[in-house]
Amino acid sequence: MIPFWLVLLPEGVEAGQRSRLVRGPSLAALLVSVGYALRVAWSHPRLLDVHEHLNLDTL
Repeated sequence: MIPFWLVLLPEGVEAGQRSRLVRGPSLAALLVSVGYALRVAWSHPRLLDVHEHLNLDTL
């Protein structure tokens, strides 16, 4: 996923740099993502955490 992220990131940043409606939520999402990553450096992916939190292991 990271190569796709690196390819598409400049286009997304360029498109949203002038709009406060895009910039605010983007910065909020970035802060949440960084906060989650700093919580534990080697943690499970978020989807796996949600899966375990909802006790979907029996499916």
